Amino acid sequence: IIITATERRVSPWLSSILTFFFIGLGQVYSGFAAQGIILLLLRILAMIALPFYSIWKPDSSLANGIFASIALFVILSITAVFHSFYISRNKSLKFSWYNKTSYYIFYALSTFIVTLLSLIIFFSFFDLIKIKNESSPLFHKNDIIAVKKIFNSSLQRCELIFLNDNDKHIIVRIIALPGENVFYKNK
Repeated sequence: IIITATERRVSPWLSSILTFFFIGLGQVYSGFAAQGIILLLLRILAMIALPFYSIWKPDSSLANGIFASIALFVILSITAVFHSFYISRNKSLKFSWYNKTSYYIFYALSTFIVTLLSLIIFFSFFDLIKIKNESSPLFHKNDIIAVKKIFNSSLQRCELIFLNDNDKHIIVRIIALPGENVFYKNK
């Protein structure tokens, strides 16, 4: 039995560029489709795990988790580019069903849509706000804070609330709960 297959040389630079724009596409191009799909799924998981955790545990503080999710998203994106370059060095590839232009286009569109949906989910739960006014001692001008958009109905004393009043950002602390009396004297 004689089996023939078409071989082509894999370009590490093209692989890196493909992964830069569509995570995992460089790995698919290099013949490592499973690794490309795993990188895509890890990056999506980095963005959608925290919103669902905030639904499950609504009273938990998520400020560190928000920044960790964004950092993990960026780190996975950068690492994937270097990974695709590394695995495609000095590699010849036999054509497979997933090494066709139509599959590359399908994968790129799928990656774009799934990544966009994960970002929409993430930023529908959380927002990053740049502080415009000095709110010393907690926040200073130009600080970036993470704000949880969806909150539970059971607010607690000493929690910070972010109010948006006609493009003016106000941060207030809860000092009393419903049913309690608060008195204020101007000295």
